[in-house]
Amino acid sequence: MFQKLDLPRLLLQRASTAPNIHVALKEMVSAEQVESLLTGRIDVGLLRPPIARSEFSTLKVAGERLVAALPVGDDRLAKASLTLADFDGAPLVMYAPEGARYFHDMLDGLFKAARIAPHVVQSLSQIHSMLALVRAGIGAALVPEAAMSLHFDDVHFRPVVTDPPAPVELFAAWRSDSDNPALAAFLGLLHPESAGAALDDDAQD
Repeated sequence: MFQKLDLPRLLLQRASTAPNIHVALKEMVSAEQVESLLTGRIDVGLLRPPIARSEFSTLKVAGERLVAALPVGDDRLAKASLTLADFDGAPLVMYAPEGARYFHDMLDGLFKAARIAPHVVQSLSQIHSMLALVRAGIGAALVPEAAMSLHFDDVHFRPVVTDPPAPVELFAAWRSDSDNPALAAFLGLLHPESAGAALDDDAQD
């Protein structure tokens, strides 16, 4: 269920196994990626769900664990792992619905299902900014496991156990009518077990 996407490693792997494929990375929020896919500016996007576009095919490429980002001195650091109950009534830096709807709706749904009510002190859309507030001691934050690689000083992480498990999902999306010959090879790097089946589905549509 849990699987991380190590993009730098994949780029190094591409250099050795598929040297004829040129990959140019572009930083875009999900809405910008959707527009760029529709106009042909990019061939593949990495998006959070939902991806409600009939023009696109998708492939799940990651399902990360949810972790808590905590400031130095937080009593919860004494625990090896946390549950949602550890955030009841506690200061929380939350995701903004207008800029990070996937994360906002995911956490909002988890808290409501568990009847947990954290004290939301700020709502932001960028994880870097959220971790900066955590470092300042303003509150905790719940972030995908990949955020641990950002290495913020004085921010510590603990896994969050939910029932049922709630992986933070990431999907590759591309136009179903794409004729880029490098697409199959790139998708194979992202998820070797499923890429062929996903492209076969495109061919049958």
